[in-house]
Amino acid sequence: MGALRKLTLVSLACVGLVSCRQDGLTSAEAAVTVAPREVVFGAAWVGRPATAFVTLHNEGRAPVEVTLSAPAPFSTTAALHLGGGEARQLEVTLLATAAGRVTGTLEVASGGVTAAVLLSGDVLEVPACPAVDCRDVAFDPATGACVERVAADGVACGRADACLLGGACLGGACVGQARDCSDGNACTADSCDMTAGCRHLDTSAACPQSLDPCQAPACHPSTGCALEPAPDGTACGPNDCTTARVCMQGACVARASPEGSTCAPRTTCREAGVCRGQQCEVPPAAPMTPRWRYQPPPDHTLTFTGAVDDDGNAFATEHWLESDANLRDVPVTALVSLTRDGVLRFKEVVVRDCSACRYGVALALDTAGRRLFFNAKLLLQAHHLDDGHLLWTQSLSQGVPVYDGRPDGGGDWSPSAPLLLGDTLVAVPLLEGVSDHHAYVRTFDRATGAPGWQLHKKGHLYGVGADHEGALWLSSANCWAAAGELTRVAPTGTALATRFYELYPSTAWAGFGVGRMGNAAWRIDPTLTLTNLSALGVHASPTTVLLRGDELITFDTVNGLMATDVTDGGHRFRTAALSLGASPDFQLIKDGGVAWTGTYTDGGALGAIDGQGRALLACVLPSRPQSATAIVRGVAYVFSNGALAGFDVPELDVERSGWVGRSGSPSRSGRAR
Repeated sequence: MGALRKLTLVSLACVGLVSCRQDGLTSAEAAVTVAPREVVFGAAWVGRPATAFVTLHNEGRAPVEVTLSAPAPFSTTAALHLGGGEARQLEVTLLATAAGRVTGTLEVASGGVTAAVLLSGDVLEVPACPAVDCRDVAFDPATGACVERVAADGVACGRADACLLGGACLGGACVGQARDCSDGNACTADSCDMTAGCRHLDTSAACPQSLDPCQAPACHPSTGCALEPAPDGTACGPNDCTTARVCMQGACVARASPEGSTCAPRTTCREAGVCRGQQCEVPPAAPMTPRWRYQPPPDHTLTFTGAVDDDGNAFATEHWLESDANLRDVPVTALVSLTRDGVLRFKEVVVRDCSACRYGVALALDTAGRRLFFNAKLLLQAHHLDDGHLLWTQSLSQGVPVYDGRPDGGGDWSPSAPLLLGDTLVAVPLLEGVSDHHAYVRTFDRATGAPGWQLHKKGHLYGVGADHEGALWLSSANCWAAAGELTRVAPTGTALATRFYELYPSTAWAGFGVGRMGNAAWRIDPTLTLTNLSALGVHASPTTVLLRGDELITFDTVNGLMATDVTDGGHRFRTAALSLGASPDFQLIKDGGVAWTGTYTDGGALGAIDGQGRALLACVLPSRPQSATAIVRGVAYVFSNGALAGFDVPELDVERSGWVGRSGSPSRSGRAR
């Protein structure tokens, strides 16, 4: 309310009145005052009356008649009688039908003299007060909030919940019997939706596939998933257009190849091959055309190391020179992210004056935590995965002892790529020393950057990686030492096992690891016990080591690409005849397959085989891949000629678990999926 001020109604003096006229009355006979001069209503709500008050005072000896009027949405008493010397409080009401600011004037007339009181208020919409079972909910205009009280026990409830039968209130809670949605069908997943009621999702398509192509998955309502003979004629092996391997009564048999039968499947880049005159006519593979391509601006350099998060967003670094205030060219590095459709998500400058960053920085992506990590200029940086903004920065060398420093007394440091440990830590291997080296693994909290535990080893670190549980595996050896120390460390920093071997491990861990010692490859179990893999046919120094469950996928010049079960020595496939090109980059794909990119003198290729070693893709790329390739959710991310391109490969997706590619996974986190 405004400050109280008196307005005197007199017949001879009209100070402050909107209008007045002389009617022969004297101030001694009749004098009416009105206070206050302005009324501002408090909280007012649509459809709910709000009230305020003004005071009328007859200061004369004679009684007076007073008439009052106010425009909608305001209202008050139309008239009243004031005795000599009488004061009376008058109620003014605001009742609006719409929200917004409202103003008006209350006119008070007596003896031909009229006074005005300004009225105003802000009217708000009444908030919805949703009905709640076992609660009586109502809007309280005084507080502007919904107020509820517990309903009486026994009141019926749960009418809106299709999954509750016989609901009744008890102590403010709606209790009743859960609806039984079981349909007795083993091939459906039964559930209840509060709105729709019982639902029965067909799960027959989820029945596990068989490694035997002549045994097809089926689901029976009474017994559930089973295997049944595949339809006669289903291909179960190669068709050379003379003899075809087909299923007959559940067994794979040889039959004469019919004219026009399929001898090579249709792929993304090639139509199916068919038998013509006992020859397999395979259309030539058409060069793949990228669905999108990111080309940096002129004088910018793009680096892509295969970093793609679980959602299919790609991450790269872009480098260029900018002139500073002294006209000096300063290197600038930005973090670039693209969606699986090639849309630029962000380009965020993350490092300045870092010449080495021109060649890229090693990224580690944490999809679940929405963070990414990298090292630059002896700093570990954490950035947000969605927009690239900086979350925190930590020095890698601060507080670390210098054993073999430079002539100026400073430390000589060489950090490696960050990796993810456990559920909360990011770790960075760090080497110190000019000629006599010491190695560290420093850990930091992913969310805050707070330093965690630190591991120190004399000499160098080899094969640093994390298994699917986030435990750290590494080998360390002093300079020129004949043997090394193999260690497995829990995410808490506690050493789980330590053995001394002259062993060089691969950075491939998923429940067990693989390393090379002497002229043989060795399996390393979690207790660091070794098993020689030579008897299983694994070459002494495979150039590629990937892991899936208890299966080792290797590539070497002797055996080619090979999947070996390290528990029983079985080979799921051996594909020594594959043409992989130079420097092939492999990745495990779902359903037991392997995909790769390779380079040739005249271009590149993208190939894939299924879980039986049969060809899925043999595609020609328009140019030679220049770095690691990632295949996630039906898109192949290929870096070539300074640009990043996305190719549609709907047949392919990265394997769900294991050490599935370089640095463990497409997220480059240094650990198995």
